[in-house]
Amino acid sequence: LFVNYDCDPHAPPLFERTVQALGWLSQRTDTTDLMDRPGVLANSANGGGGSSSVAPLKAAQEAGARLVAVREQAIRCVVSLVACLDVWAGPLKEAGQQARAAGMEQQHGSNGDAASEESSSASGATGPQENGSTHGGGSEEAGRLEAVWAHKSSLNRGLAMFNHGNPIKAIRFLASQGIVEDSPQAVAAFLRGHIDSLDKAALGEYFGAHEAFEVAAMHAFIDQERYTNVPLDIALRKLLAQFRLPGEAQKIDRIMEKFAERYVKDNAATSAFRNADGAYLLSFAIIMLNTDAHNPVAEGRLAKADFVSMCHQPLGEEEG
Repeated sequence: LFVNYDCDPHAPPLFERTVQALGWLSQRTDTTDLMDRPGVLANSANGGGGSSSVAPLKAAQEAGARLVAVREQAIRCVVSLVACLDVWAGPLKEAGQQARAAGMEQQHGSNGDAASEESSSASGATGPQENGSTHGGGSEEAGRLEAVWAHKSSLNRGLAMFNHGNPIKAIRFLASQGIVEDSPQAVAAFLRGHIDSLDKAALGEYFGAHEAFEVAAMHAFIDQERYTNVPLDIALRKLLAQFRLPGEAQKIDRIMEKFAERYVKDNAATSAFRNADGAYLLSFAIIMLNTDAHNPVAEGRLAKADFVSMCHQPLGEEEG
């Protein structure tokens, strides 16, 4: 269970949850839910003998008996888990003891005569090496599982920080733990690979940050998008399905500027936009229109003329 789930980055930590649940059950003292069970109420009603004072007492006694049984069973399970872990770790402990004994033998032999030294080296060549070949694989496997579990724990902690704390600090923490490389391209690939585990609002706040590294990561993320022969509104919807735009206009502005640049680049041969500014204006106007249509507290609705005015791009001097 631990190897297949807790050490799998994409699986839930079932072993950890099971142990936590057993620990909670072995220490619980509340019998409320046990008394509310239909079987308990039926037994108390049938065995109450018509006395209003006896029925609740019997129900409490039955609930207490059930609680004792649950606690005993939970403790038995915990003891069984500890025993299994002890058996699994037995060869590893034996190998460590033999290695320490071999080291003491070699140290003693170096202070003795030549015969003792040869005997010590001979015993060291047979005993510890054989045991190392037998249990070395187990030790390496244990180390590998520990490293995988530590990696998953750090990853989950970083994702929790990202979703419920500070996204910027979360990415820096993940980089410090070696989960992601400290480069905008690697961070963008990491965010895309874990998009289903990230809070959309937190991801939008991260992309809207003004620091150089976060801006570069946002650019790298959008550069991984492909909008060839895709209508602009569909491309915009495709991008914003992955995260929620932040609330500040400056943050939205930075994201839309990069989106427009990417869109025009992918549709350079067929695009109706002269440059990225036109795509930016229309993208921003679409967002404003969508906000106006779905904002229940908006005082005045955006008129058609206002929307057209927002999309208007003056001609440059070279265009007359």
